[in-house]
Amino acid sequence: CRLWFRGDEKEALAFVKVQVFGKSSADAYDALTGRLCELIEQHLAIPQDHIYISYEENSHWGWNGSNF
Repeated sequence: CRLWFRGDEKEALAFVKVQVFGKSSADAYDALTGRLCELIEQHLAIPQDHIYISYEENSHWGWNGSNF
């Protein structure tokens, strides 16, 4: 997969998708975004301003043959 950032595909970047069972607060998402950016920068050397995080809240998940 090729990802472009600011018109250039040479700079490292990350797109992270987080799926949440249920709902959460804006403060919780802010805290999680901060922590994820720190970890990605620390372990993958991708600058925090090159990291995009998308959140999706889900009320129904399936597992092991049924939903919960």
